[in-house]
Amino acid sequence: MKRTYSTLILFFSICFGMDVPEIRSQIKNFVTVIEVRENKLVYSTYKFAGTNEVDLSDLIVFPGIIGKGDPFNATYPEMVDFKYLLLKNGYAKLKKPSAAPSYCVSAENDAQEKRLGIWRQSEQQSSIQQQSSKKPFLSTINWKKLINILWKLIVVLSTLGITTAIARHLYKKIYIQRRIRLLIIGEPFSGKTALLMSLVNSSIEKEEIFKLTGQSSGVTEKERQGFIPRGKFEIYPSISDIPGHFYGTVWDKFFKEYNHAIIIVISAFKENGRNSDGSIRLLDSYKDIDQKYIHIQLGSMKAYIGGVASKFTKKPKILILYISKFDLFSEFPPEDSSSQKTKQVLEELFSEHIEFAAKTAKDIGIPFKLIFGSAIEKWNTDKMLDVVINQLYGI
Repeated sequence: MKRTYSTLILFFSICFGMDVPEIRSQIKNFVTVIEVRENKLVYSTYKFAGTNEVDLSDLIVFPGIIGKGDPFNATYPEMVDFKYLLLKNGYAKLKKPSAAPSYCVSAENDAQEKRLGIWRQSEQQSSIQQQSSKKPFLSTINWKKLINILWKLIVVLSTLGITTAIARHLYKKIYIQRRIRLLIIGEPFSGKTALLMSLVNSSIEKEEIFKLTGQSSGVTEKERQGFIPRGKFEIYPSISDIPGHFYGTVWDKFFKEYNHAIIIVISAFKENGRNSDGSIRLLDSYKDIDQKYIHIQLGSMKAYIGGVASKFTKKPKILILYISKFDLFSEFPPEDSSSQKTKQVLEELFSEHIEFAAKTAKDIGIPFKLIFGSAIEKWNTDKMLDVVINQLYGI
């Protein structure tokens, strides 16, 4: 009623230009709230000179009144403390009560006791949460999901035998068959150890290889701990010096559940070809070859490959004949045009070795590869790994 009376006074004063003391006193400070927003309250006065704002950043405003016009539905003859009114009606609460004036804290406490506005909503939400927490355990179970899980478990258990077989097959295909064994065999001093060291550590220095390579004889097996990472493959190289009647047993041991390759290392010269000061002594492939050593290697190689050809022995995936110590006969790598004559001479020297290895590989149905190289100079050592992976996986 009071608001209606004040509004009429304002209307007549504007429309008819009435200038009476009573009217002036009634419209001294005509204040109306226009809207409450999240961080501010917008209000106007009778002078219609735009709007003013009250900062509400220190309050948490009740969402139910934001953007919905005047929450108080009242007109004030003079300016009032809108923060106090918001707190007292439960339309807001203090963010930091300890930093607020005492009368604001009292207004908030009063609204909380009367459960007005925001405090009533908080109580209702708390009640709903308590009721939901007291629901019977069985009512909280997603029965549809549980039945679906149980059904899948029954299917899995009923096909456990098939699942196990598939898992074993995948393990073999994905993991075991990605592991490659290299068995490096050959006569003592042919360059097996130097080749192994170069394969395992491509950055090894020549002096380190000379220091670690030594004489070996008799029945020995040298396995390099760890493996050579090659993309998604693991390559496990090993050296073996073994008498012929042990071949099948040792190969079965080395190649059980592995893809594997055999590398037979042969050399035209028994020594390392270095002078006392460590410098290389370039040899003449016509004069300085060790013919006796070449014949010895042919005999032992036939024993090696004979063991591979046995029907009781696991077959390798590829047979590689590696003619080592190429650096003793040429200053340039085997693929260099300047080394072609040297390659031809060494190929003639080892013609029987090459023919026998190629024929045996063909007879047992495996690929054969001839590689010239030098472990000391790292010539074609990396290529050997690429040949093996490409043959086994076509990569």
